[in-house]
Amino acid sequence: MPAVAPWVANLGWAYFPGASYAGALAIGSTILAVTAYNIRKANDLKDNNFGKSPGQQLIVRSTTAARNIVYGQAEVGGVITYQNTRGIDNQTMDMEVIHTGHEIEGFVAWRFDNREVPIADVDDINASPAGNGAVNADTNSHAFGPPHSTSVMFLRGWLGTATQGEDNALSGNYSEITTTHRHRSCARSVLRFDLAFGTEQVWDGGMPRAITAVIKGKKVYDPRLDSTFTGDWGTGSGSHRVATPGTWEWSDNPALIWADYRIDAVLGPGWDSGRIDYNSVAEAADLCDELVDIPPAGSPATQEKRFTCNCVLDTGMTPRESIEVILASMAGNERQFGGTWHVYASAYEATSFTLDEDDFIGAVEFRKQPLTADRYNTVRGYYFDPDREYKQSPFLQVQDSTLLSTRDSSRELFAELKLHATNSEYMAQRLAYRHLNQADNTGLLVALLNYKAADMRVGNTVSITLDEIGWAAKVFRVMQIRFVPTQGFEVTLKEDSSAAYADPAVGDYATRTAAGVVVFPAIRRPEPGAGVAGDSVVSDPWFIRRAAIGDDYTVYDPAYCWTFTQLTPGAGEHTADIIDTGGVVGGVLQVSLDASAAASSVLFGVPNGEPMFFEGEQFRLNLKIRRVSGSPTAGTMAIGTSSLNADKVTGVAQTFASISAATVAAWTANEWQFLEYTNAPNVSGQTSIYVVPRANFDSNFDADTELEIDMFNLTRVS
Repeated sequence: MPAVAPWVANLGWAYFPGASYAGALAIGSTILAVTAYNIRKANDLKDNNFGKSPGQQLIVRSTTAARNIVYGQAEVGGVITYQNTRGIDNQTMDMEVIHTGHEIEGFVAWRFDNREVPIADVDDINASPAGNGAVNADTNSHAFGPPHSTSVMFLRGWLGTATQGEDNALSGNYSEITTTHRHRSCARSVLRFDLAFGTEQVWDGGMPRAITAVIKGKKVYDPRLDSTFTGDWGTGSGSHRVATPGTWEWSDNPALIWADYRIDAVLGPGWDSGRIDYNSVAEAADLCDELVDIPPAGSPATQEKRFTCNCVLDTGMTPRESIEVILASMAGNERQFGGTWHVYASAYEATSFTLDEDDFIGAVEFRKQPLTADRYNTVRGYYFDPDREYKQSPFLQVQDSTLLSTRDSSRELFAELKLHATNSEYMAQRLAYRHLNQADNTGLLVALLNYKAADMRVGNTVSITLDEIGWAAKVFRVMQIRFVPTQGFEVTLKEDSSAAYADPAVGDYATRTAAGVVVFPAIRRPEPGAGVAGDSVVSDPWFIRRAAIGDDYTVYDPAYCWTFTQLTPGAGEHTADIIDTGGVVGGVLQVSLDASAAASSVLFGVPNGEPMFFEGEQFRLNLKIRRVSGSPTAGTMAIGTSSLNADKVTGVAQTFASISAATVAAWTANEWQFLEYTNAPNVSGQTSIYVVPRANFDSNFDADTELEIDMFNLTRVS
């Protein structure tokens, strides 16, 4: 292919011509506009505006109501299938409410006009055969406890097994209820309200109007717990079997729930399980189950699962609506290829293909700045809060102050994220961060590729190196592929980066105090800056080389104060003995030590001469690192800060967090470690205080030690 021609600016678009091809395939602004619209629709924040059916939130009387489907733990209403009175002056009312169209794990509580009766207050809810379900306690003063030692409310719960029978409290008192009234495979509650002498005050307002149950819902299949399952993920261990629902267990894992809904023949699409790639299910399930640190910070850390799914669906929703709710809970997506469907939670996928100018066989067009409709710098939305009686509640918004101030001229541009299956505000913020981190990955590339693209699939990440335009291992994600007969493949690619999938640090969550005070973190992402063409890491926003700005340490320039640089082996301070074993692959820096590595070999940092922080400022450094090979027995890796140029800055001691060789050796091979270091505010008394982040070896590790770094992130705290 001819050398790539220089780029030409054209109304905000940049393009370079190449070999021409059929006019119908000419890539221009019109095609990119249509493509951008399709991509926006495919990657839109999940804004599921469909209304919930009344049966999800209320009790209703209906002969055509949709069946509820509960995944995880949620509050649900239901359909009244029977109601009658008995006794002297009709002092007893009985009621039966069907909550779900499937078996459930169990009841957690009931709510009557928003007053919660926990299961602990109920005397043996077991409906078969002897439990009477008397509410015999009054936790949190719900007022349904026994007045004057007389029970006035009785609750009996049925789990909805395939073999359950009729409720004898109903069949024993009403002749129309017979052994055929079993509601098999439907979870239900049988309720009794007594108006006894001396207890009238309980019912001054009449019987409860809003009756719901908090339940742990559907049981699901987990391939990780199936000893007959094997794949790239590994081999399962346990008694689960995909064809035997009796072996399944309750879970709030979104990936497992996605697969369960797909194969449910009664409540879902009813796919054959062979259409599901359970290897992808297991991998996504692992990612969702990982514990992440949340506020308040402490030791031990406060943690929760990265993603869970807790929702009420119903059979009146289309399968697409239900799937969107489930996928939104893990910012995930599903793809079909190889004859099966695969599911993915929000995680960075290592690059599968590398492209250079020899792979481009036609015109290429690239647009960096997003259209107004695609632009946002703030994410806000809703989740369902168990502490607010499972009501839809706003989560504290997440905002990128850099995009707000530099790209969008301090104009707040909002994206809405409605999370029907998320029940934690920190989890909602974490999902919002995922979307916000993509707000600046807006570059859209459309090109004609050779037959290397035949092996690509939607969702793959690729790295592109084009020296003439300064791209080196620049990461894109495949969004669309179209085969062009006799030509090749037209592909649409969107910018991506590994950093966009990182979880927030504990200090990056917004919090509320008990008094209702909202605390927003001071968050700022590093600026990419102007990379140097040909730099092997210019494409990754965390690994950007910047030229030193000389000896002028008096000017505070944010463009310089928020950038980082990989110290290329042999080209920087103490780096001559570090081997760049694999360059940067998908944003991952691969390095190892030479046998003659010297003490204090710098693995990563910024170049001397670049000011980072001033007097009184405090920052947090996050490092994502893993041990690929080797098992060091001696040496220490230090992470922290060091002062710049002692002749200009005095009184600033080097401060480091040390990681011993034994600690590194104990890391599971190829398992990412997330390290965090927060400095004390810089000392006062200096007119200009400068520090730089470092990850270096105080004394050399063993020569066979090989490490990989995927993120080196600095966040301003104050």
